[in-house]
Amino acid sequence: VFYYADIFATSHHMAVPYIPATDLYPLDSMAFKRKILPEILNDKVVIAYDHDTEIALGIVKQDGKRFIVEKIE
Repeated sequence: VFYYADIFATSHHMAVPYIPATDLYPLDSMAFKRKILPEILNDKVVIAYDHDTEIALGIVKQDGKRFIVEKIE
């Protein structure tokens, strides 16, 4: 299980340009997301979401350009 804190604050923040408004270094965050997203997808990483009200743990999949997070119960 990986916990990326505010980089992927919720399951809706998976796309590279989706950065929380409170991020002080959005360009650094986007660069990190570009680097780590392929690993998250290829290794089927379980992500813990700190601020998501519906998904606490999920596995990320890609459908075209969209990222879909499957909830783990």
